[in-house]
Amino acid sequence: MPVHYEEYGVMKSPLSAFVDEVRRRTPPGAVTCLERGESLALPSQRAGA
Repeated sequence: MPVHYEEYGVMKSPLSAFVDEVRRRTPPGAVTCLERGESLALPSQRAGA
């Protein structure tokens, strides 16, 4: 989901706080941070897979 973090004034903590919290949880989640203009190819899933 594209989110331009720096554009939202409602964010009360830095992006690093979110990333740290995701890494702290068990099981850990995955966060991929991209710079503006970068892209990330997501794997496709076939129905029933």
